[in-house]
Amino acid sequence: MLFGGGVLRVLSYLFVVILSTYFFDLFNYRQFFSRKFILQHVFLATAVSFFVLSSLFYLLPSLRFWRGVLVLALAIYAASQISSRLLMRKFTNSAIFATRILILGAGELAQRISEIVPDEKNIHSFVRFVSCTNKEPVVDASLIAGDMQHINELVQDYRPHTLIIALNERRGNLPLNKLMQSKLRGVEILDATTYYEKTKSCLLVENMQPSVFVYTHRFRMTPFMRSYKRFYDLLFSVVGLCLSAPVFPVLALLIKLDSPGPVFFKQLRVGENEVEYFVYKFRTMSQDAEKETGAVWA
Repeated sequence: MLFGGGVLRVLSYLFVVILSTYFFDLFNYRQFFSRKFILQHVFLATAVSFFVLSSLFYLLPSLRFWRGVLVLALAIYAASQISSRLLMRKFTNSAIFATRILILGAGELAQRISEIVPDEKNIHSFVRFVSCTNKEPVVDASLIAGDMQHINELVQDYRPHTLIIALNERRGNLPLNKLMQSKLRGVEILDATTYYEKTKSCLLVENMQPSVFVYTHRFRMTPFMRSYKRFYDLLFSVVGLCLSAPVFPVLALLIKLDSPGPVFFKQLRVGENEVEYFVYKFRTMSQDAEKETGAVWA
């Protein structure tokens, strides 16, 4: 039974389902506007939890409990996740859950950032722009709340949760003292590239400033961080390979039938300390697809 074998069984189960919940973004209440999102992601989190736990029990039989208990536990997990998320969804029209954003800038970068703000049906949510230069705005002029000189008044009137700095040229256009006052009022202030990374889970490379890399602490790896990173790298790699290995022959056959060329694609990459290595992937493009252009973003 789930509780019959000790605390480790319970902890292993909780660890896997909580991790799956996190990976499928089920802690992000801003996504609960979509019933389809909730149902799809709970199903995926439950399915992944089942396969990971099954693999874990195969590798560590001492943690194993009856399959019927596992299915029942995951069914309870899925039901509780769906019901709690749908319940929260009923309250997402409250002002507490509203997304109120002021974007500092009215150019192309500001327009691009506004396009990735998640769509919400909350009537209290809004995105407005603050003009920072005398240039002709690229964004919708009706959405410009005012100019940078009156940023304190705009923060008091609109009470935004977040200020996003979307300026390509900041020198002379960014009143740090006024932004500090907004910061002290509890307003979150984010750089456009940081917001883009948080929302899209990828980097806005063409607009990143060198200071982003110079001042970030994420490049520092302590011995402890290296140890547990290596442990999880190996653990998830082994589990992933065990789960996906049966599909490899089918993929190889489909690739050979689809187009001429090798099954695997080989590419040179640069790793830590500028050490070069080769990565091997199943080929998803035709042979020599980038021969004329070189590697391009896709």
